[in-house]
Amino acid sequence: MKLWLCLFLLIGCRITAPQLEQQDFNDGSGGEGPSLAVIGDSISTGVLSDTRFGRSLSPAYTTEFFRLLLQGFNPKAFQERFSNLTHSFAATDEDWGLRGLIAKKHGFAHATSIPVHIGAKFGGRLINVRGMLKQLQDSYRREGKVAEYVSVLLGANDFCENQSPAAFEQTYVEALKAILTLHPRSTVLVGLIPDVASLVQHQHRYSPFFSCNTTRRFFCPPLLGEENAGAARLQAFNVAIEQACQVVSPHFQSTLRLVKGTGQFALEESDLAFDCFHPSKQMQQKLAEKMGAALL
Repeated sequence: MKLWLCLFLLIGCRITAPQLEQQDFNDGSGGEGPSLAVIGDSISTGVLSDTRFGRSLSPAYTTEFFRLLLQGFNPKAFQERFSNLTHSFAATDEDWGLRGLIAKKHGFAHATSIPVHIGAKFGGRLINVRGMLKQLQDSYRREGKVAEYVSVLLGANDFCENQSPAAFEQTYVEALKAILTLHPRSTVLVGLIPDVASLVQHQHRYSPFFSCNTTRRFFCPPLLGEENAGAARLQAFNVAIEQACQVVSPHFQSTLRLVKGTGQFALEESDLAFDCFHPSKQMQQKLAEKMGAALL
């Protein structure tokens, strides 16, 4: 495995990528407007969103990417190196993002008026929600109140694991109960899983030793199963999210809004990052638009 990695680094890397920087993943400071909490996975933290499908990376960036994959794959280290909150649909302080749309709704000029609390994590699954909520609680103590808005976009990593839709629905119900219990009067936006099943339509070979399916096989083996099996599985998982919302919503005073739009557009090549799996900035902008529409 190390041999093909070395050969890839020699053959496949030409274009300069952004600098590798660690980021603060729990802000919550600043801004006079209502705050936003972000619960999700690597989509919500903008992992690799500063890269593009089909464009090779600098040797330094690529070496770091594969080093983290090959050395036991530490999700925390991966997030610290490759997350980009600047391009996260929920956390960005650019006005196209969810924070900017909330600011506009409340009469503020810029996204920076909306404090953000990050509970999302790379590799996040439903079983991690209580840990995310603990992180948010710590942030809320510093601000003195819970977030008025909550963005929830989870399920892609559960889709990629060996879990049945029925078990997923039950776990989603319990996760939503925990989220709404912490946010009893907040507006909670729950997005459907983006159309990860359509990823397989887009292929690119960066070198003789590395193609899109290299990372897809690592991140999400079900995508490479029988033809159309991924699409059917994804549909079942998104139906489970809808049903979980219907079960939980009547029992809480929080405003729970299901955002179907996040799962209702087919992915284009330009929506994908370098690894052919995570969203590019363009897709992050689409997700922000879909989530923001639920604010109206």
